[in-house]
Amino acid sequence: MVSIFNLFKSKPKIEYREKIVEKVIYQRSYNAAKIDRLNEDFRVSMARINEDIRNSLTNLRGRSRQSAQNNDYYIRYLDLYVSYVIGSQGFTLVNRGKDDNGKADKEGNNKVERAWKEYGKKKNFSFNKRETFFSFQKRACYGFARDGEVFIRIHKGVKNGYGVAFSIIDPDFLDETFNVEAKETNNGHYISQGIEFDSMANVIGYHFTDPNKLNKNYQYSTVKGGEKIFIPASEIIHWFNKVEVNQIRGFPPGQNLLLALHGLSELNDSEMVSFRAGSCKMGFIQQKFPSEETNGFDGKTKDANGNYIDEIQAGLIEKLDANEEFIGYNPDHKSGNWETFSKGILRSAASGCGFPYPLLANDYSGLSQDGTALMIADARDYAISMQNICVGDVIDPIYETVYPYMFFKVALPYGKIDKFADHEFRGRAFKSLRPLEDAQSMEIFVNNAIASRTKYNRDLNLDIDDTFTELEHEEEMAKDTKVPLRNQGGTTAHNINDGGTV
Repeated sequence: MVSIFNLFKSKPKIEYREKIVEKVIYQRSYNAAKIDRLNEDFRVSMARINEDIRNSLTNLRGRSRQSAQNNDYYIRYLDLYVSYVIGSQGFTLVNRGKDDNGKADKEGNNKVERAWKEYGKKKNFSFNKRETFFSFQKRACYGFARDGEVFIRIHKGVKNGYGVAFSIIDPDFLDETFNVEAKETNNGHYISQGIEFDSMANVIGYHFTDPNKLNKNYQYSTVKGGEKIFIPASEIIHWFNKVEVNQIRGFPPGQNLLLALHGLSELNDSEMVSFRAGSCKMGFIQQKFPSEETNGFDGKTKDANGNYIDEIQAGLIEKLDANEEFIGYNPDHKSGNWETFSKGILRSAASGCGFPYPLLANDYSGLSQDGTALMIADARDYAISMQNICVGDVIDPIYETVYPYMFFKVALPYGKIDKFADHEFRGRAFKSLRPLEDAQSMEIFVNNAIASRTKYNRDLNLDIDDTFTELEHEEEMAKDTKVPLRNQGGTTAHNINDGGTV
């Protein structure tokens, strides 16, 4: 029983404690940016592209050039690049001059194109008179693929009948370690990796190492320091592998191949040695009861260093002495996984070079017809994009430099120089992968107004104007020679024999 007096007693004091709850804050982020124990070796670099190039260019270019000499797969990559971008004919000029009525001036265009073809000969195009325009394209493209940049010098005032010629300067002669800050100059210009800029970052010129002032015993692959010669930007065409907007020097576009292909080449060499050793039956001769005084080799021939010599021919064991025995040694080398391993390396390397694995490795095993067509189409798309860059960065600047000089050689009024300046350069054309199917598809598309002949030619990197011009020429020849062209559906298939029908 509870006493009534207990109701009047004071209640015990209750202490309140604050419970602290840790709040978990969830932040939005990219998984690829997180750093944990699994990816802490995946370095985060905030260096600018020009700093990366300046610090790495010598090694990158040196390794690329060494691979271009000794690595079969890298040589294949360079050959593919030149073949797909330049091809067997190089870039062809197609002039687009039109009359006031909008029709093409065929005669004038032909004159300009013939003049350009004449200028492209050795005696006119190259400063040293050793290269045609075509060979120049191949060498420049090869240099771009191997080194990542090409410097083309414009020589004006040349006595070749045109007044202008071109040459290539080795990019090694533009020293990327030559840098001068703006505060050290009188005009506010600065020099970065051998290139001089004004305060607005416009290129003023290039400070090349003077080859005539170098020590005769210098190492050609490491042209650093030395006296410089300044060449203004108006006399240089700089074609380089550009991946960022503020980039000023180029690096080999196939740089991702270098380590993988070098490692694979070294492994190939080791595999060849191991495979050869594994295919041999080897052994050694041992003394049954060697003498401590002669060590078992009394009377044997010695070399200059005092080592004993035994000459045994491959596949032949000489007659053994009574005190000798032959102990065989058969090295066993298992290489069943080598093909799969090497393919894996090449597939990974090819993923970043623009050319699929079968092209890079010359391995077309297991490819279906559709797979082959898709592979070639990818390589063509890549090649055409590189062709467009080459035209914009190199071919057009060369032509625009030459055109005013060349026009004086053309028997056309000087007042029409602007009219015939309209032009384009057509790159390597590609054959249809399925000629019959593609032709039938084109016929259906054209007849149903779904696509045009122009698109069909453009997809193959061909020019529709040239196609119709050639067809017209064949028609005229057919009329003159009285050879019907039934397969073209032209007019010459009818009424070419005195009004009769063929």
